[in-house]
Amino acid sequence: MLIDFDNPIGNNIRKWRTLKGFKQLDLAKQIGVSKTTLSKIENDTQQINLPRMKQIADVLNIKITHLFIDPMDLLSPHEKSENVAKNGW
Repeated sequence: MLIDFDNPIGNNIRKWRTLKGFKQLDLAKQIGVSKTTLSKIENDTQQINLPRMKQIADVLNIKITHLFIDPMDLLSPHEKSENVAKNGW
């Protein structure tokens, strides 16, 4: 498992959010931003700072470094197949 610090993390945030069962609005409220702002973060059209990343990681109950990793890389083969069936990725 390699952490790619040059890779935008918005898509990973969306995947982690979905995997953890959060709706976009719910996560946005918990980190104190609008749904639009979270959408922009997830689409990599708005930069995210370290304190906001820490908030997201805390709410999702993951390590902040996991935001740099595609969650699929951490799932077992069984979990991967279940997630693909449920979320399409």
